[in-house]
Amino acid sequence: MKYFFSVLCAAQVLILFSCAGHQDALEIKETRYFISVLQKGTLTPQHFLSYDEVAPYAETIEKYAGFILKDLTAETVIINYRTTDFYGNPIVASGSIVYPTRPNDVRMTFEFPGIAHVLKSGGPSGTFPNPMGLPAFFGYITLIPDLIGYGVTTDYVHPFLMPEITGKVAADFRLAAKEYLKTVDISLPEETVIGSYSYGANVGLALAKYYQLHDEYNVKIDKVFLGGGCYDPRAAFDGFAASGKSGYPILPFIVMSMDYYYDLHLNYQNIFYGILAEHYPDWCDGYHSKGFLTNTLGTDMHQYLHPDFFTKEKNADLNRLYDYLALNSHMDGWTPEMPVYFYHSTEDDYVPFECAAYAYEQFKKRGAYVRLIKGTGSHSDFALRFVADVAAYLLIK
Repeated sequence: MKYFFSVLCAAQVLILFSCAGHQDALEIKETRYFISVLQKGTLTPQHFLSYDEVAPYAETIEKYAGFILKDLTAETVIINYRTTDFYGNPIVASGSIVYPTRPNDVRMTFEFPGIAHVLKSGGPSGTFPNPMGLPAFFGYITLIPDLIGYGVTTDYVHPFLMPEITGKVAADFRLAAKEYLKTVDISLPEETVIGSYSYGANVGLALAKYYQLHDEYNVKIDKVFLGGGCYDPRAAFDGFAASGKSGYPILPFIVMSMDYYYDLHLNYQNIFYGILAEHYPDWCDGYHSKGFLTNTLGTDMHQYLHPDFFTKEKNADLNRLYDYLALNSHMDGWTPEMPVYFYHSTEDDYVPFECAAYAYEQFKKRGAYVRLIKGTGSHSDFALRFVADVAAYLLIK
């Protein structure tokens, strides 16, 4: 059984669905959040079993999970909807909904905020139908918001590690999804499971916090599963400074986001070093791939961050940046009232383990129901453990 879950979840990470249709003219004037359907499709197991990355596992998946997957289908749509930006101004955003074909099969809601992408085209709906919609096969209406900076909002800078705005944008997507689902005679269950990995874990905790502080959303959170995430930007930066290593070049994007939204007027020459200092912020415009940045910058952060970054004293610009990182900590002034499970590898090469350890310790001190599940392996390796556990919980729930 454990092997079955591992294989099934590996497929969930890799699957890519096939779209059955395109533009849809459906519009409902009475709705407050939902605007229109942008794209529609039907998901079947054959779509991902035949995908190149899944094909090597297809025989094993069918052997151990064929009796579960047989004849399953799910509907998937991308919608656009109304929400607000960092400044409280109206904005139209987008996201994917994947839901059971038969309304009577609906059990709960599963909310999966997307992971961070350095490419503008890499947001959740950029790979429509989204590969994380698999829970819909088992009765979970799966909500996957694009967030600001992706989908239909690529002209905007994504507010990296800013939980207040990302939490609201994801919460408003739920309201839009609820309005859309009424048009297909499906009621969105109030009970939800929130789960995401890597950068999405930060947004997942932001979403849980937002629901807890805003009763008007009428959401009952069952559990929150978060893996490989950053919940306090300072802890992440301190972890990077201690190790000097990063397998994912996301830190420059965080700096750009903080500088842009808080109007910090940072002197980048006091933050970056070498070739990145020469090409910043141009290389963080959302059109240079992770592969390009990793190959160019390498994994040794000493090669592209200012030497002061690795000192306790920092410098004026770095200290100013740290002040605003502190404003975006999940741990300050809030304690979760729902069960939260943190997953993190002690050998994580993308997000320092200190991020999960710090969040766990702080919440535990305040009496929150939190658990820290740790192990070894890379960021990507430990994702399989995380997804396997979440999938197992969803299947037996």
